[in-house]
Amino acid sequence: MSLMVLCLSQRIDSQIDTVCAGVPTGSFVRNSNSCRAYYYCKDGVAYGNECPANYLFEPIRQVCHLPSYVECSACSPFGVQHLAHPMDCSMYYLCVSGIRTLRTCGENLFFDKAIGDCNVASSVKCERDYTQICSEFNGYVKIGDPNDCSKYYTCLYGVAYHQSCALGLYFKPEIASCTFPEEFNFCQDDGAIISSNNNGGT
Repeated sequence: MSLMVLCLSQRIDSQIDTVCAGVPTGSFVRNSNSCRAYYYCKDGVAYGNECPANYLFEPIRQVCHLPSYVECSACSPFGVQHLAHPMDCSMYYLCVSGIRTLRTCGENLFFDKAIGDCNVASSVKCERDYTQICSEFNGYVKIGDPNDCSKYYTCLYGVAYHQSCALGLYFKPEIASCTFPEEFNFCQDDGAIISSNNNGGT
């Protein structure tokens, strides 16, 4: 297990200082624009920094950690944050003192990480983070890869394992298994398909 000690840095712009409002001095708060970035709060003032390469900020333990130990959409235990949903650009998480609530933007709006709020969809670059595809699932489930019908994710307690079907087979969500393409006429290419069958083989 590898942990990194967090470093302090220069004071950031005053308009961001609200991120530390009401946060105890000496605490760290995740930057909602990046899983690597965080703020150190001192007397209500935010000081920005980033974890070293290949590390992400882990808000509960208040350390930089290896990505396999960090849930990027986890809330910091202090303050108020808006975090992007990893798979759906029209949704976001509202975090208040460590409590995460899923919210939806209005019609024709996407969550804009740059401003931390919903914005006109045509103005927002929608990026899905498929490494976080399993973060909503506790237990065992299989999810079709939205970019490749011959691949799928096995989710085990929120951790994604990217897997491939045997050559010539496609993942069929309805049976949570790989099968011949002619056995069904649908290939998921518009987003993740979640299997309702949690027993499936490969």
